[in-house]
Amino acid sequence: MNLKCVLVLVVVFIGFVVAPAYTCDVIKPARTAVEYAAELVRQADSIVIVKALSYTTNVAALKWGSDGEPEPRVRFQVLEVLKGRPLGGELVLPGFLADVDDFNTQQPPYTGVRSGGFRGNCFADEYRRGGIFLLLLKAKGNAAYTARWASLAPINEQVQGKDDPWVLWVRGRLR
Repeated sequence: MNLKCVLVLVVVFIGFVVAPAYTCDVIKPARTAVEYAAELVRQADSIVIVKALSYTTNVAALKWGSDGEPEPRVRFQVLEVLKGRPLGGELVLPGFLADVDDFNTQQPPYTGVRSGGFRGNCFADEYRRGGIFLLLLKAKGNAAYTARWASLAPINEQVQGKDDPWVLWVRGRLR
């Protein structure tokens, strides 16, 4: 084979390997951390404090759908609605339950996702069973919500409770 054929094969191979990959769609950061976090709070249709309870069905494997969203669904107890209409006592979102904490190591206002969001799919899809989370949600229609609307953003952070510094910061932006 001559050099041109080898180069063409290499380019075609790279095209097939790279084509299915995608990058995270990140909301353009504002000039400051405060402006960025405030924009996330403003864009959220609902902001809630929840407790991760259980899967909605038996889960045999940790699987992702073709759209990159986790197939299992996690049931959350709604502890408080900070923004948006009442959601009732429970909320169900795609995700996985974990046995370890995953708190964000930044100081509020957060400008990035907790460590679970850096595992390759741009979102922190794991929730500590029994853990408390502050969710910034977007409406999906038909009374459904998603916590997967801003890649690598602090939109579903594990918190210590209603007096957690991140909760207090977000609450302060809602006044």
